[in-house]
Amino acid sequence: MIIRPETPDDVPAIRSLLLAAFPTAIENEIVDQLREADCEQLSLLAEEDGEIVGQILFTPATIELGSHVVSGWGLAPVSVLPKAQGRGVGAKLIQTGLEQLRDAGANFVIVLGDAQYYPKFGFQPAAQWNVRSDLGGVPVEAFMMIPFNEASIGDGGVAKYRKEFASAV
Repeated sequence: MIIRPETPDDVPAIRSLLLAAFPTAIENEIVDQLREADCEQLSLLAEEDGEIVGQILFTPATIELGSHVVSGWGLAPVSVLPKAQGRGVGAKLIQTGLEQLRDAGANFVIVLGDAQYYPKFGFQPAAQWNVRSDLGGVPVEAFMMIPFNEASIGDGGVAKYRKEFASAV
């Protein structure tokens, strides 16, 4: 398996992957909106025998407490073709992306996901740093983060994904 950055030629395959990996087209719509917004992002692909079998996307996120704003990253989505699930594709994408962000000096990464799955990568409930999600109805245990630079988080605050994610809730 090769992990590599997304290129413009990969967009059609990523769209097909997202449609196969998720029950609705919401993730595809969000990813398309993020591309159209031309925002900074880290998009990595897992490729096996020339086929894209997985993708992960990290986009800018913030933690805001009053006028104090800390920049970091949000993980979403991570997708794996159904036929490639259970083989560590998603795990390798997550590990590689987190390593790259940590090495680049990222302050934190947030994720809204399975509270049984993400802790093995170092994610913990964001509430332990007094950080909560701006997305309504998010279970506390499902909103997690990795603070690469705990001092930057200060007293916590409200974590915000990019506005394109609002359609997902």
